[in-house]
Amino acid sequence: MRVAMFVTLIAMVMLTWSGCTGYGQYMVSSGKYSPTKAADIHVYTVYKSLGRYETLGYLSVYSSDARDAGDELKARLRESAALIGADAIVAFKLNQDSGGGGGVEGIAVKFTK
Repeated sequence: MRVAMFVTLIAMVMLTWSGCTGYGQYMVSSGKYSPTKAADIHVYTVYKSLGRYETLGYLSVYSSDARDAGDELKARLRESAALIGADAIVAFKLNQDSGGGGGVEGIAVKFTK
């Protein structure tokens, strides 16, 4: 019993210190747009007054060690949006918990005329 508890404790510590990163994509469009360049994607905290756009999907990137990693997580979010052909990310939000984990999320959009 003690060995099992010890192994579980070690596994939890290793997962906490490993800096795991994950990605999520929800309600992503059917892929009708060609990929864009991540560096060209604008990130906005608002979603109104930006003109007309089509919603491509909800994206998130998270990490178990998000301390001081906001810029890196935002860059990964841009990369995810670029893969589905987005021009921008709207409703951008940075989340952190008291344990050091956290992530970024937003809605990938394609501007229309």
